[in-house]
Amino acid sequence: MLPSVENQPPQAVGNSNNLIIWRMIMSNVVLDYRVSEFDTQQQADDYDVWFRQKVEEGLKCKTFHTHDEVMERLRQRRENTYTQIERLL
Repeated sequence: MLPSVENQPPQAVGNSNNLIIWRMIMSNVVLDYRVSEFDTQQQADDYDVWFRQKVEEGLKCKTFHTHDEVMERLRQRRENTYTQIERLL
């Protein structure tokens, strides 16, 4: 069975002259809600760029906290919040 070329960019099917047109069409394609949480390919691509930037920022961060440290801090914050609520009641 031959692979589908429907959703592949033109360079994948040997026609690089139409790459811009293909990108314009694909950016407006409505994605199937059962497969994607995004309505269009453009939204999915924008999110992917944003997400990758956030991951890169996180990897550049020099501060590292272990899981146990983070959970202890969360436990302390939760305990402080409960204490403040009890004072109000």
